[in-house]
Amino acid sequence: ILSLLGPRFVDVAPLFRLFVLIRFVDLLWGPNHEMLVSNGRTMQDAHANVFSLVIWMATFWAFSNSGVTALTSAVAATVFSALTAQALRYWMLRQADLIPVMGHRFGPTFPIAMTCGVLAATAVTL
Repeated sequence: ILSLLGPRFVDVAPLFRLFVLIRFVDLLWGPNHEMLVSNGRTMQDAHANVFSLVIWMATFWAFSNSGVTALTSAVAATVFSALTAQALRYWMLRQADLIPVMGHRFGPTFPIAMTCGVLAATAVTL
């Protein structure tokens, strides 16, 4: 797809693929955001979002200061931020005696394992 935009966009294709993978893993957690909002727990969802932003900044800072490139730091920070937000939503639903809905039967183990896979792909790709 990126090659249709020109040769300069082909260089960012690996980065684009990693962000697509992050989004795919996010979807494996199921509609937990929607579950919180539709059950009147908008503030809990907002707290998950704010906390994930703090995790993004801390992770980016930690990776950047350890000599990792800015692109790798950004991808890793996005991975940890997404994982944090989704895990918090899952936990918040469980605390509210609501059943988190996932499109598979492996619970949070599968998206967490896939997140580790994305981190490994980041280390190899970038």
